[in-house]
Amino acid sequence: AISHGKETMSSWCEDQVHGGNWPINIVASQDDYDHDLSRRVRTLIRFLNERSLPPLRPQDASQEQQETFREEEAAVFASPISHYRARCRFAVKRAEDGKFRYFLWDNGAPNALADDFPAACKGIYTKMGPLLDTLSSDPSLSSGLRAVNFLTNKEGDQTVVTLTYDSPPPATWILSAKSLCSSFGEGCSVLGRWKGNLQQEGNDFVIERLHLEDRRELRYKQVEGSFSNPNPYVNEKALGWLCACVDEARKQGARGEATAGRSCLLELFCGNGNHTCALASKFEEIVAVEINPVLCEAAVENLGMNEVGNVEVVCLPSEKFSTRILRDKFYVRRRRKGKREEGRKEGEDSKGGERREWKEEKKEQEQEHQKAKEEQGEEQEEQEERVF
Repeated sequence: AISHGKETMSSWCEDQVHGGNWPINIVASQDDYDHDLSRRVRTLIRFLNERSLPPLRPQDASQEQQETFREEEAAVFASPISHYRARCRFAVKRAEDGKFRYFLWDNGAPNALADDFPAACKGIYTKMGPLLDTLSSDPSLSSGLRAVNFLTNKEGDQTVVTLTYDSPPPATWILSAKSLCSSFGEGCSVLGRWKGNLQQEGNDFVIERLHLEDRRELRYKQVEGSFSNPNPYVNEKALGWLCACVDEARKQGARGEATAGRSCLLELFCGNGNHTCALASKFEEIVAVEINPVLCEAAVENLGMNEVGNVEVVCLPSEKFSTRILRDKFYVRRRRKGKREEGRKEGEDSKGGERREWKEEKKEQEQEHQKAKEEQGEEQEEQEERVF
């Protein structure tokens, strides 16, 4: 998200874009989709050009030319017009005829009927109708039910159906869940969640396989309830685009010259390693930071599945990790500057020099004490120290 003061790109686009939001039960034609996508690209370009954004390309320091974005320079990747969403969430309510129906949230409430949702990947789309029929006939699954989450992969051979309840389901729930899994076939799992509790029949994850333009196949463990890119088709293109950007940047360097020395990457908010696995072959070393322990565990597994060995996953808040980097960098620079200025102090008054040395030494001691205090009793700091 690009922000400009308190105004974000998404909020600005909402004010600028009118129409083009297709009804949830209608699939746009390819021509309509292409037209709408072009309009959105123009909207984004206009947003960028109306803001005082710093130049993206190296320029002479004397030049104050504003960067101008052009539509023909934008890298645009289209999505399939249907069956592209691998992660969906619906509210579930019983209609007047006694049957359960799917609803999407609209204006803060589940008001938009979504029994037919062609945006869902086929691994979800083919199970939506049969699930409603089962819920309408099996009170063990439907009692206290308020929402259904779906997670699948691009191939549709693995699907996780999560039923969310307001109250604990009956003891017969697990038997009904097993029967539901059997009816859906191999590769389907059913989970039940309520107030911090979990029951499950099968896995709580799916394995996604993405194919990049450089003929690499990357495998990812997508965990239920955790963030993952909901559009695997666009995800493939985004990963390929990132890798191409790195290749181009390494050729040009900061001043149009080839880069030299070690190539390292710090990736903040790495999630389950979606970008990390794809970019690992482009760098000698990567430090990937993520606050969510579940996503960190998934990232480690994903790196292992893709035989990546040059990445260190750090389970810390990204802002804390960044603060530590800046603090240590400032401390080292200050110490080096002090050494360079030692020779200049020889001619100063000895009493005044001693007083200044004592103040600097005391300040350093206070900083070291504060540093030790912050690290004391925090197990995660051990991992942080190994990285540094």
